[in-house]
Amino acid sequence: MLRTWLLPIAALLAAAVPCDGLDLTGTWVGKQTCRGFDGANFSFKLSESTVEIMQTGSDIALQVLTDAAPDVYRGVAIDSVGNSDQGGLYIVHCGTSDVPGSGVDNFDETGILSAKTKSNGSGKLKGASNYFNTAPEFAGCKWSYKRISTATPVVGACDLM
Repeated sequence: MLRTWLLPIAALLAAAVPCDGLDLTGTWVGKQTCRGFDGANFSFKLSESTVEIMQTGSDIALQVLTDAAPDVYRGVAIDSVGNSDQGGLYIVHCGTSDVPGSGVDNFDETGILSAKTKSNGSGKLKGASNYFNTAPEFAGCKWSYKRISTATPVVGACDLM
């Protein structure tokens, strides 16, 4: 017998179906603008940065290419109800810990992004992430990217020490 309190949970799970139509795989170019605090306010911009995404079902592997080693993330994508060319994704920087500043390289970051794609391969990716490290500092970053290629990139592995 199905308990009545299970009905809302079942409805939520049915609504949060894995990505069947939204495909974020490819190379994206754009920028991140960050503002933070390390005892004083600071800001910086990653202009003309590149994001590479590999997607399998709803699983996301994402990396931001920088002059240093790539920042690698894992996440999940969810289609918008009624429009499989739109959706959202939740990303977690590889090695992020539940204790602030104790992740790999003493760095923790999570983010929520929205995505829109078109049948011609173009797309937009926008959202925000927040990070903390033991410098100590924390910041919030706004992401804004456009897809330039749908070719599948090779995204690095999560090196969890």
